[in-house]
Amino acid sequence: FIDELDYNAEDIVVNKTYGNPFFGNDLEKQLTALGAQELIFTGIATNNAILFGANAAIEKNFKVTLVHDACGAQTDADHEAALAIIKNRAANEIVDARTLLGSI
Repeated sequence: FIDELDYNAEDIVVNKTYGNPFFGNDLEKQLTALGAQELIFTGIATNNAILFGANAAIEKNFKVTLVHDACGAQTDADHEAALAIIKNRAANEIVDARTLLGSI
């Protein structure tokens, strides 16, 4: 594991090895046990990991919020194309970071 992450023993660590973050691990079980109903997506590869993850989460009946300016892809065109797919198919809401932080 990466020591610099400074995680605690009670932190949930999921080894995501597929595009679908729920495949091959107990992520859904852990989120359900926590009572999670909404997942907020940020990260690298809007056109891969974020797209697959948001789609899988919405299929599992989680509310999906994507923070578009906290995601990225190899090119702006790839990022924008993935956002268009996610907006139409895999997210309840797409926000920017400032909006999200203002709602917390």
